[in-house]
Amino acid sequence: MKSDPGYIPKTTDHDRVRETIRELLSLGKFDAKHFCVHSWIKIPLRSKYNKNSSTLISRFDHFCPWVYNNIGLLNHKMFMLFILLLELSVWTFVQLLTEHFDELSDYLEDKKGKKFVDCKLFGDEDLCFGWKHDTFNFLLLCWIAFQAIWVLFLIGVQSVQLLKGVTDYEFVQINKKLKSTGTAEEYFSSTPPELMSEELLAELDVAVVDPRQPPPRTCLTVCCAVLGLDKVLTMVKSVLRLKSDESSRSTHLNALAHIPTDFGWKQNLKDFWLLSDSSSPLWRRIICPPKDSHALLNGIEVDYYALYTLPKNAEEFA
Repeated sequence: MKSDPGYIPKTTDHDRVRETIRELLSLGKFDAKHFCVHSWIKIPLRSKYNKNSSTLISRFDHFCPWVYNNIGLLNHKMFMLFILLLELSVWTFVQLLTEHFDELSDYLEDKKGKKFVDCKLFGDEDLCFGWKHDTFNFLLLCWIAFQAIWVLFLIGVQSVQLLKGVTDYEFVQINKKLKSTGTAEEYFSSTPPELMSEELLAELDVAVVDPRQPPPRTCLTVCCAVLGLDKVLTMVKSVLRLKSDESSRSTHLNALAHIPTDFGWKQNLKDFWLLSDSSSPLWRRIICPPKDSHALLNGIEVDYYALYTLPKNAEEFA
């Protein structure tokens, strides 16, 4: 819960800040998309600002309320191992409880001479016995099985994103960008309005919100969001569109077809699961999380705290 997701250190060197600002001004990229006004550093690719910590998080994936922590470069691998082992543990416990119901029913029949009538609600005799004669453990089984549903959805979504080399935050942003009809971007400026040209003022007055009003939030939509069903549906639609022979417009609106960090599923898995230190044993490279900002991207070791350019085959999408 308190693990470091990959907080990018702030800078207190004023000379370095001025140099960064000059560099961005010369490139015409001195805006909130490329410069963080809170930590005073150039924003690396695949990072996101976090209000709670007041810092940027490298390779930010999402905020998980169940562990109450951000998931990023340094703890994403541990998070995946956690949910995989959690799902395995849940279904192992379910199997143990059903065996417990079976052994308990056999014991009571053999030792106590009691006869039990199967209920019609469940087709399984063990579950039926648990419902009638061990209610607490039966309700416990139902509760953990229900919890395993959203964990399974989470594993499915995360697995597809790993295969495509994209984080959850990036996937959401790509979807928003493809669905948006506006062209306005996030910005900040110290120029007073009276010094701005009329053309610039007209551009800034354009509404940045999609004019199509989103559907009202209902109890069903909130439950779907909590369980992760909304992301599951979005991911399933994207996968089906990617594999189907639809029109060029549908392909254009598919987020999975516009991922700049997708280098093939094999390379994407290697980049995620393997540490950049090739001198370490293979088992250590797979199990251990990154200790610093260095990780693999398309098989090349990169510093995510200073990642400002993508490989050549990804630049066309950037």
